[in-house]
Amino acid sequence: MKRTILSLALAAQVLAVPAMAAAQDPTTLSYEDHTACAAMFFILSDRQADAETAEAFEAATGVMLNRAQTVPGGRGLSDDVVVESAVVKAADIQNRIGGIADANQQNAVINGYGPGIQACLDEVLTQR
Repeated sequence: MKRTILSLALAAQVLAVPAMAAAQDPTTLSYEDHTACAAMFFILSDRQADAETAEAFEAATGVMLNRAQTVPGGRGLSDDVVVESAVVKAADIQNRIGGIADANQQNAVINGYGPGIQACLDEVLTQR
């Protein structure tokens, strides 16, 4: 687990994510935010050249899917429903970046999705 946390911290640096003033407090992320974060992490896992970073984003995807079921709006939902919500959001991200040729611009779209990458990283790195 510590290795995954370190990998996520490294991934944040690799992505050169600036601190976002408007980022939400991680304790206030909604069900929709959690599934948006899961979608972002899933997309980011697929875009990593480094296997360890990709695995960290895959692990973060699972964490966010699990946590989505613990917040209002997600309690009592089946795994299938939560995963489907994240899949729809991942498809939305793919559609948004599909026409963008520049990788940096694609990353900006991904990092700005939902509550934003910083809020998602803060949440996934918060021990529960």
